[in-house]
Amino acid sequence: MRIGQKRGGSCAINKIQIKCCACGSTVLLRKTDTIQLVALIYKAEWNAPTWKMPQDNTKRAVAIVCDKCHREGRTPKEAIEIDVNHGGKVSFHALEELKRTETIA
Repeated sequence: MRIGQKRGGSCAINKIQIKCCACGSTVLLRKTDTIQLVALIYKAEWNAPTWKMPQDNTKRAVAIVCDKCHREGRTPKEAIEIDVNHGGKVSFHALEELKRTETIA
């Protein structure tokens, strides 16, 4: 699975299928669709997508969830990695295999 094509430093999503990190169902994304990103409190050993808190430099993992799981408040079971240096290759990491970071205050 690969994400879009690189255009001016960003990824263009034309029509891709991606797995929900909470329920595992396949979500078809088109140009006009939104993506539900969930900031996780697990350390990310990869570059994208990640997020950081202003007071430290720890890269934290991100999950993508479908609209249904987002509405129901379901907890992700996996984090997503998109390797932008290798054509947008997508990998998933089980949360139980990642190191938990400090909780968000």
